[in-house]
This record gives sequence, C-alpha cells and structure tokens, in this order.
Amino acid sequence: MQVSHRLEKLFWLYWRLYEIEVPKREYQELFKADFPWDFELLLRLLELLGFGRKEFGDRFVLSSRGAHWIHLLQNQYALNYVNTIWSICQVIPWPNKVRL
Repeated sequence: MQVSHRLEKLFWLYWRLYEIEVPKREYQELFKADFPWDFELLLRLLELLGFGRKEFGDRFVLSSRGAHWIHLLQNQYALNYVNTIWSICQVIPWPNKVRL
C-alpha cells in the first residue's frame, strides 16, 4: 500500500508524539524539502495548547496533558479500526475488503 508524502509525515509525527518526544533534527533529515514551516507551526500550536514544550532547541517533549490526549487518540484508533479489522478477520481470515 502506498501512502502520500503528507500522510507519511503525519504517521511519523504521530508515532514520535506517541513516544512523548519529537526530535527536530530527525524530522529535518527525513523531510528536508518540507521543513521548517509545517513542522514548526504544528509544534507551536501544540505548545500554545499546553500539550508540550521545546527543550534544548532540538526536541519537543509532550506535557502530561499532551501525553493524555495522544493516548486517547491511540485508544480511539485501536477501538474503532483495529478492533473492527480483528473481529472481521476472526470470522473471515483473509477478507477481500473491510469497510471501516
């Protein structure tokens, strides 16, 4: 399955947030052509919402509030999508299509 470049960036950022820390340098290396405006804007928004803070100028660390919300998002994803797929695959091991 191919994903768009934008979706690839969002997946990368989501998993870094899930790990509680976003390394700016790693993002710059992976997405040089897109850096810095979209990344900096998003991190600034997260900071303004109280979801995290910049540390040492090189990384963004989630606050307790930010960690709480990212884990709620992960829980919602798991319950709505993964559970649906898992339930269908228990009945039909290799379904041709799964409607989410």
